[in-house]
Amino acid sequence: PDADIHLSIAIKSSPDWWDVWKDRLVLLATARRLVREVASVLGTFHGDPSDASVEDFYLQNAPFLPSGASEVLQVPCDAQGILARIRKSLRELTDTSGVDEALTVEFALEYLGGYENRHRV
Repeated sequence: PDADIHLSIAIKSSPDWWDVWKDRLVLLATARRLVREVASVLGTFHGDPSDASVEDFYLQNAPFLPSGASEVLQVPCDAQGILARIRKSLRELTDTSGVDEALTVEFALEYLGGYENRHRV
């Protein structure tokens, strides 16, 4: 005998904890990206020490401070331009991810400086 079987696949909503977890992951990804963007903007300074070769250490040609380090203190910097680039990056990130700007900045600061945080960027 042919049994009349009706199969249906019901679309179920995701659990609440799943949505909270997803939102937290999106916020974390946005905050980490913001930290990387800030680092790339600030990385344009010439005061970062360069890696010296073994030969330079052997010949004592590697100074303790790099020659361009004084430029950071003596040359005027375009602080408004730097902040504008960071704000633009923040706006683009939050528009793409749909996360609040203030919440992203707060989370990025917590991510960088928390005592409990053992994983850094």
